[in-house]
Amino acid sequence: MGLLLTLFVFMHLGVAALGLAPARYDAAASALRRLGDRIPILEAALLILVGAQAAVGIRLLIRSGLSYRSSRCKDDGQLRYFFQRWTAVLLLAFLVFHLAMFKLWPGEPSFATVSHRFTLGGNPFLTAFYALAVAGIAFHAGNGLWTGASVWGRREGRPRLWLGIAGASGAIIVLLGFIAIRAFTG
Repeated sequence: MGLLLTLFVFMHLGVAALGLAPARYDAAASALRRLGDRIPILEAALLILVGAQAAVGIRLLIRSGLSYRSSRCKDDGQLRYFFQRWTAVLLLAFLVFHLAMFKLWPGEPSFATVSHRFTLGGNPFLTAFYALAVAGIAFHAGNGLWTGASVWGRREGRPRLWLGIAGASGAIIVLLGFIAIRAFTG
């Protein structure tokens, strides 16, 4: 589930990063909107995927809580597991806010519309919230790939490869996310 959501985040932030060229953003956003209108199962599948991921995360949070100490991992993984749970809470709050902001307000996702909604009159707290969410997504996705590879036994004999994949995934998310933030705030 997390891998599919990470791929969606790459695509979503890639389109948002096109905000540096508003006409290109408008074309890409309109194409994606038309695709979603033609194949509504895509949006439903994405919502089911997010819901399932959130349900698993909430179950883990109930079991482990948000404290630093956890019996689930060895000392070398304590900090990563701690941040994984906290970024999950941040991402769930961000997702609810983001969906409310962009799904509940009707209209075409044009550059002007998104820019207005995103900045809300130049609100620096909103920009900081988005920046924090991008950093949280980057960590959560990268650490999730690293942890998933371990659970699936794929890291055996190739830890540097998986560390590179996890790190590159996080770096790409940060790069695209901060480009998108800059495009819509500056």
